[in-house]
Amino acid sequence: MGTQERREREREQRCELILQKARALIGRKRFQQMTMDRLAKECELSKGALYFYFKGKYEVLGALLLQYTSDLATSFATARQQASRPQEGLVLIGIAYNRIYEAWADMMPEIRMLGSIELYSNLSEESARALKDAQTDSFREVEACVQSGIDSGEYHANTNPLMVAVILAGASMGITEFIKRNPYLASLDSQATIEQAWSWVMASIERRH
Repeated sequence: MGTQERREREREQRCELILQKARALIGRKRFQQMTMDRLAKECELSKGALYFYFKGKYEVLGALLLQYTSDLATSFATARQQASRPQEGLVLIGIAYNRIYEAWADMMPEIRMLGSIELYSNLSEESARALKDAQTDSFREVEACVQSGIDSGEYHANTNPLMVAVILAGASMGITEFIKRNPYLASLDSQATIEQAWSWVMASIERRH
């Protein structure tokens, strides 16, 4: 391994360690209370060293949100590839969404900042573009799954794939948030409820033979 390659690997490992510490800190204090000074102490780095890797707290948050959105896109792509039919693909994507949501539940207040002016106005152009591209990729995977159902005749020809993707994403996030925040809904299982919602949407676009 060459010197340049080794340095790059070490840099990636250091960035990953910083992000792990930042996620733990955000989970305890929330993003608004996190400072670069506090994060530097958590990482046992000087403030100058921390700024070498990330130019500010919003860049740290952007990198974490990029991990989340990339996880979504990758999981959706895998689900679609594993499915034998478009309908099964949507079911597997719904299950994947719930699994990712549970894995990132500690970051939900910050994930809700996706698309906010506050976030993007504090990110570099490169970071903002990468984050937007990853978000787009997850929607495209759902779109592609719906489009394949239209092409195969499973779904109505006048179905709008992007509209379906937005409805499913909104329903999924809404359901998980409602159940999490309302004690009256504690008896409901979020994954089962999401699967039911997705099945209703899928039934509405499915062609009856």
